[in-house]
Amino acid sequence: MKKKIIGSFIFLIVLLLLFGKDFANLDNDFFHIAVSGREMWESKSFIYENVHFVSEGFGTIIQQWLYCIMVYASYLVSGYSGVAIFTCLQFLLLSYVMYKVLRLYKVNSFLSCSIIILSHFIMGYINIRPQMISLVLLYLQIYIVEKYRQDKKVKILYLLPLLTLLQINLHST
Repeated sequence: MKKKIIGSFIFLIVLLLLFGKDFANLDNDFFHIAVSGREMWESKSFIYENVHFVSEGFGTIIQQWLYCIMVYASYLVSGYSGVAIFTCLQFLLLSYVMYKVLRLYKVNSFLSCSIIILSHFIMGYINIRPQMISLVLLYLQIYIVEKYRQDKKVKILYLLPLLTLLQINLHST
């Protein structure tokens, strides 16, 4: 038990160091995402006239409207720190879901943690863009299908349409 606690603590420290390294450079999409979120928040509609980079008179529909609003709301809570916390929570959720998928495939804990750290280091998807949410939802879908394949319990499959709806509204690409 003591080894698990120490291992978990070391893993969390490494993840947070990776997060700090990658998030130090604010992605330029942050400004488009946050401004879109502000416009939708203020207009109470996901269709709005985006006069910031599109000619006037043209309605804009942002495919990741819900994510934009979540980013703007996190900014409203505490500025850049709120955005950093929001991104960190996504990062930790992604790491956890990746771990659960790997463990479902019977990959041992040490190797699972190593794979997660290596993938975070190589992929560089730790930023304010909604790609971490997309990966979380993708890994959850993989987990659900694999869990069904192993247990043959149909009830878990009912979560798939919900995840699809979330995907469509958070980062439909």
